[in-house]
Amino acid sequence: MLDEAVNIMRKMVGENILPNVYIYAALIDGYFKAGKETVALDLYNEMKLIGLEENSFILDAFVNYLKRSGRMLEAGELAKDMMSRGLSLDHVNYTSLMDGFFKEGKELAALTLAQEMTEKNISFDVVAYNVLINGLLRLGKYEAQSVYARMRELDLSPDLITCNTMINAYCKESKFEHALNLWDDMKSCGLMPNYITCNILIRGLCKAGEIDKALNVLNEMWILGFSPTTAIHRFLLDASLRSGRADDILLMHEHLVYVGLELNQAVFNTLITVLCRLGRTRKAVSVLEDMIGRGFSADTVTYNALIHGYCTGIHVKKAFAIYSEMLVR
Repeated sequence: MLDEAVNIMRKMVGENILPNVYIYAALIDGYFKAGKETVALDLYNEMKLIGLEENSFILDAFVNYLKRSGRMLEAGELAKDMMSRGLSLDHVNYTSLMDGFFKEGKELAALTLAQEMTEKNISFDVVAYNVLINGLLRLGKYEAQSVYARMRELDLSPDLITCNTMINAYCKESKFEHALNLWDDMKSCGLMPNYITCNILIRGLCKAGEIDKALNVLNEMWILGFSPTTAIHRFLLDASLRSGRADDILLMHEHLVYVGLELNQAVFNTLITVLCRLGRTRKAVSVLEDMIGRGFSADTVTYNALIHGYCTGIHVKKAFAIYSEMLVR
């Protein structure tokens, strides 16, 4: 496809229609993404030979390539070189450079670029704020919340990435009221949560033992048309086990199935594992029989859970029997 595009460009030249820098930028970016660095550089040199100057699109193609290659120092030097020859970076260039420096752990370089944007009155858009927030959080810098607040002050509407990132940050800091408020704000302003949002929030609440709040989110998730994932099933069963609500394990499982959880091997293994941790191996075996009856096979995880359950209950002979069965299968 890229070679066809180059052929079309050659035909343009044959008809005295000279390609502009935007055509070269698209081709250079495409070849970089295809892993054909030599072809991309040849096109860049060709562009220079016919008198075309770099623009922000050319720089972005190079920065994105160098960023994917983990070569942000080269990207920074390239940007400085182009700026010394008169190129003005736009907000896309700054955002891409910031993102690359944050991902390589070069916090100072990234924040210096953010400061430059501010000094040059280059407006941050939602993507730039997302990069800044994500970068700060990745480095354990919770100033991200003040950045998010500033974003709202400027009447920039957060997108799904922003909200998921901030909900994750609030959960890590145990600021569940903030996380739930943001969850409510999303729905009220028409920004639909996705599976990632639900998983992040339910996982955070379960880790904190806030099972009732997690179930409220689960029920709202169901109303929004989402079915529980195997991860959510695991979060809720583990939380019920840790909180001492052992008798509610099966009820929790049944509720999750009721609201749309798809039964699979991972779901059965989680239930069997949790029951074995409680020492309820007889019930775990019953679940195993149901699992096999539905066409799922026991695997190493299943057998390890049962062996652990029998050993915990001092049923060593049964543990050896399960181990022998595992070896045969």
